[in-house]
This record gives sequence, structure tokens and C-alpha cells, in this order.
Amino acid sequence: ILEILLVSTALNPASFVPTSILLLLLTKDIAPILSQIENINEERKDLTHNQFQLILEDAAIQNKKYNCIVVFNDNLHEGVVGILASKLVELYKKPSFVLTKHHNEYKGSARSIGKISVYELLNNQQQYLLKFGGHAGAAGLGLLKENIEHLRNGMHKDLEENYTLEDYK
Repeated sequence: ILEILLVSTALNPASFVPTSILLLLLTKDIAPILSQIENINEERKDLTHNQFQLILEDAAIQNKKYNCIVVFNDNLHEGVVGILASKLVELYKKPSFVLTKHHNEYKGSARSIGKISVYELLNNQQQYLLKFGGHAGAAGLGLLKENIEHLRNGMHKDLEENYTLEDYK
């Protein structure tokens, strides 16, 4: 049972490296692989912390002006944008969208709070989006850089007109 517990707790960070999962499931000596997965998880935590610092100043400015946070940075790792959005929600208690450059577009993740649906916010602004999908609590999106400000302003207006402070709880 202990080995099953160790394996199950290792699978989430190991998803960053799928071969680690396969090795973990096929080997009898799991200690070295668990150590490798633990190292990968620590690297992911460091990356997340460092990348959060890249967006924090912009997010703080937006927090004073908008009912949602929409930040972008060309150098964010796509694998952590959802985690970064969640951290912004925790910090500012507002729906948060984190975008990074991907080829000629910006793509990213959204996280919500309370009764606010990020999917509905995006659906109401789809004229600015190349693609989006998800559900009330989390979504993914893609758009052109010139539409980021339009998206932010549109969602701010939508939140102002259709949601109350109670919806943020």
C-alpha cells in the first residue's frame, strides 16, 4: 500500500515528463524514479515562482483598475500558465487570465472565483478570440496580441454590468 501511495502522489508532477510515469509503473525499484520525479517537481515549483514574479507587477496595477486580471508575457512557459492564473485568483480574488506567446498568437489559461464563469466571460467576448474552451471554473484561450486589451476591457464591462460583489465569493 505504501508503494501505491508513493506512486499516486508522484504521478501529478511526473505528468511533466510522461516517460517517468511509464518507468515508475514498470520498475520494481521505484526509489530512483521517485527521486527524479521529486527533482522535476522542485524545478516546476521554482519555474512557477520565477515566472509569477514576471507578471506580478502588471497584475498589481490591473487589480486597482479592473474587475479581472489579464496578464501576458512572451517568456512564460505554457506548462505553468494555469498555475499562475490560480495564484493570481488566490492573491486578488478576481477571475484571472495568463497568456504567453505561441507562434503568432497568445494562448493561455483562465481561472475563476465564486459564481463567475470564465467560460461565459470568454463566450461574451469571442469576437476577440481565435479559440477558447473550458468550463465555468477554468478555460483555455487563444487570441492575437492586439485583442488582449479589448478582451480585458470587454470582460471588465461584463463583470461590472452582470455580477455583484457576492458573485466573487
